[in-house]
Amino acid sequence: MAQSLNSEFQIGSIVTLKSHYTRGEKGYLDTISIAGDDKSISPYMMVTEILKETKNKFDENTGENTIQKNSFRLKVIWFNAKTYEFNKKWISSNFVDVVENEHEDINFSKADQVVLKTNPLEIKKKRVSIKAEEWNTKISKSSLLSFCAPEMVVIGKSKFKPKDPLFDKVTNKRIREIPTDQVKVKFYNPLADKYSEEILPIECFEKADVKSSNLDKLINANQDDQKLVSFNDQLFSVKNISYLHGIYMIQTKNFVDETVESFMLHEIVNLKELKIKDVIGELLAPFWTDNNHTSVNHFFAKKAVANAEGDKHNIREFINNKIFYIHYKNLKGKFTKRFIKILGVSDFKITEYDDKKITGLMVHAYCFLRKEERTFTFTDDRLLAIYDVKIELDDIKELNIR
Repeated sequence: MAQSLNSEFQIGSIVTLKSHYTRGEKGYLDTISIAGDDKSISPYMMVTEILKETKNKFDENTGENTIQKNSFRLKVIWFNAKTYEFNKKWISSNFVDVVENEHEDINFSKADQVVLKTNPLEIKKKRVSIKAEEWNTKISKSSLLSFCAPEMVVIGKSKFKPKDPLFDKVTNKRIREIPTDQVKVKFYNPLADKYSEEILPIECFEKADVKSSNLDKLINANQDDQKLVSFNDQLFSVKNISYLHGIYMIQTKNFVDETVESFMLHEIVNLKELKIKDVIGELLAPFWTDNNHTSVNHFFAKKAVANAEGDKHNIREFINNKIFYIHYKNLKGKFTKRFIKILGVSDFKITEYDDKKITGLMVHAYCFLRKEERTFTFTDDRLLAIYDVKIELDDIKELNIR
């Protein structure tokens, strides 16, 4: 790729109008949704030519300097899904914000599957629908795909041939930046019910998601509810895999805090396959052996050996600062499953029964489901099951498989 005329814009830069709802901030896509009429939302565009202005131009009626010398005009393109055509326009650089300026030099070959570089941004646009009812408000989101191009196949490649001069004829200084190469692509056009072709700069494309070992692992995890995947130092169950214009979207549920999140396939790196039994270990209580039942109370009673002062040191040593997976029922009878890290035993009551029987443990713990410290009552009717855990966690959700 040739060196750009300036540091702000390059061939292949993704830009948007300053009036765009994200204000040019890519990170806003994850948090800001579109309500109301989405037809007025402008597209993400790619820069395919850069022209440096050589003269000042003034409005004849107002005298305003409409074009400033040494400013830039940009030729941009975008895809319109309503007409299934690529649109092109020259626009002043003063009217746009740069969204993305990072480029990889990719050498496409014939039959490569490619997508428009703006597709990953376009599919993150979310339309929100809010329905207010008497007792609650329902919010639903859906992808807005007005400017998503279809997946395409490369059928040819050639050098870009400029129609206009690259140098100023008076100063002999370079005034125009152009792409080096261009590719010819083929795609299905549903409006015309035929295959269409287009020739565009190579900087407009990136490779589409194709069959890969990561995709196979995610599909396997989606088909087996006992399987999990690990990436980004977190554990997930895979709930759905969607195909959107050459990009696979992976809908997940965090296995630790149950938050729902979507990832693009290329965002998932260092993927590992696990099973639930690799994470949740031995059932500590209650359990049955040889027709004998050990309740939660009995289990903790065996861990509680009083010292001379009556302190149940063994119990604290056994559970403090350790991670457990519990099935728990609150005072209202709501049942949940969650990971907790026990921070301390604040109170317990003991009554005589065989050995020593704990009738209640008041446990202070960090709850990964609620992301805050909570107090739990460990009794037979509240703590329905407690499991050993084979992973290490902390409150910033770093994951370490033992």
